[in-house]
Amino acid sequence: KILQRGRDRRLRVRVRQHYQPEEDEDPELMFVGAKTNISRLGQTVKDRLVDPVGNNRKRTVKLRFSGNTAATNAILAIEDAMRKANRELVFRASFEEALPKNTTDTSSEGSEAAEAAPAEGSQE
Repeated sequence: KILQRGRDRRLRVRVRQHYQPEEDEDPELMFVGAKTNISRLGQTVKDRLVDPVGNNRKRTVKLRFSGNTAATNAILAIEDAMRKANRELVFRASFEEALPKNTTDTSSEGSEAAEAAPAEGSQE
């Protein structure tokens, strides 16, 4: 969880082991890059989770990214979404090893496996 500290309003992350947040069956997938605008992504995540009145919409949004800068942008966007939604958000990180592209295999199965991103995060 990412929580705000009471005195200085800075954010912190609380780690919970063996906690599985409930996920939607078909979460929206968002790709995060090194040049992603953090505040726009945070607003988009907030808009997917909470409507303008404050009612909950969805439980899950998936963020997929690769690289240190993109990972930093994803965490900062989660913090921004939490601040804008005025709610605690939970995220679960999972890592996938990118498969090397096979230049000799042109089947659809080979191309799908090669497009796997190295890391993805999910929050609620």
